[in-house]
Amino acid sequence: MKRFEIKFDVTDINLNKILSTFHLSHLYPQRMITSIYYDTKNMKYFNDSEEGIIPRRKIRMRSYDNKVSLNLEVKETMVDYRKKFVFKNIDNNNINYHLKKNLIYDEKLIPIIKVVYLRKYYQCSFGRVTFDYNLRYYDLNFGNFSPIVSNKKILELKNESVNLKNKFIQNCFLKNIRFSKYCDGVNLFLDR
Repeated sequence: MKRFEIKFDVTDINLNKILSTFHLSHLYPQRMITSIYYDTKNMKYFNDSEEGIIPRRKIRMRSYDNKVSLNLEVKETMVDYRKKFVFKNIDNNNINYHLKKNLIYDEKLIPIIKVVYLRKYYQCSFGRVTFDYNLRYYDLNFGNFSPIVSNKKILELKNESVNLKNKFIQNCFLKNIRFSKYCDGVNLFLDR
């Protein structure tokens, strides 16, 4: 499925102002999201993302509200849209098997970083909107054992219509950004 996603850094903006400006209504209850990002040993996905190379991939295991069931998610960024593939109830120890079985990737991947954060869900005439905050990064590969807490707050519009995406940008007082929690976390640990 083609998806259009626009991200905004709203760290210094009052959420109530955003809610009223875009007439956001609650869609789902807030959830805690835990994602473990995987990469090659030479950090191909991280480097591709940092350089803005297209097409590129992001592979993660995700759970919601500390539930045992894990979803394997593969996101592909193309020139003007994104695709997301979700494989439900995957064993964390067999990620490489599932990727190979589904002909997605043949190279062995390793866990790099874990990101835990809270997400609020909204709906508006332009699509679904998420608000992510209370980001905590845990190193799984660099030898840093204490987590890094980020004060960043990220708003993201997600929809399947390029016209709605463009209208949102035209009517928006926010500046859209390129942002990856995976890259943000890795950079924070590398700078430590």
